Amino acid sequence: MFTNKSCGGRVRSIVIGMMILGILFAGSAGAMTLTVNANGGADYTKIQDAIDNANAGDTILVYSGTYLRM
Repeated sequence: MFTNKSCGGRVRSIVIGMMILGILFAGSAGAMTLTVNANGGADYTKIQDAIDNANAGDTILVYSGTYLRM
């Protein structure tokens, strides 16, 4: 049988856990996906340009193709 004390502790643990998850998910809320396609039609045509403009948490999606260093 649960007492009021143990139930309150469980509720507090659940609330703290939900707060931690909220903080973790809030950090990725502004993350973007940057696309790179050497043939055009994407955010960038050069991989380095996407890297230079990326922020922490962003994803860079590189389409298949031939990318030359310049």
